[in-house]
Amino acid sequence: MPTISLPPNPGLDHLRHQARALREAVRAGDASAAERVERQHPGGVPDDPAAFSLSTAQLAVAREYGFASWPRHTGRKP
Repeated sequence: MPTISLPPNPGLDHLRHQARALREAVRAGDASAAERVERQHPGGVPDDPAAFSLSTAQLAVAREYGFASWPRHTGRKP
């Protein structure tokens, strides 16, 4: 179930930026970013936030919009 709605005519670049921003926020120790990930990703944030990957951030962003995975979210084939 989506927790946020896609804007009209969403652009892939904007969504990629969201994932990169989420990754950087988690790596910087932002508690609200970590909570977003915990709600959307079964593995959550690693013990070492510096190891938080872009692919994990992409999955969390995709799930916030109600998609099962990043490829489904972006229209790319898995």
